[in-house]
Amino acid sequence: MIFGLSVSTPEPLAQRLNELRIVRSGGYAWSEHEAKGLLHAQGFVDVRAVERTWSEPVAFVASRAP
Repeated sequence: MIFGLSVSTPEPLAQRLNELRIVRSGGYAWSEHEAKGLLHAQGFVDVRAVERTWSEPVAFVASRAP
């Protein structure tokens, strides 16, 4: 399972504006911690954040079925 997250720069204003865009589009602004917890709770294993080596504003949390 790959869980995609919209991310921004670490500045607080940029993070809040990113969250606002997500919510206004009908989504939920998941954090990496929340995504990992959700995957663990659903029984997925080897849950980990994928190291970002790109500049696009997206991050991934990967896992696999047991």
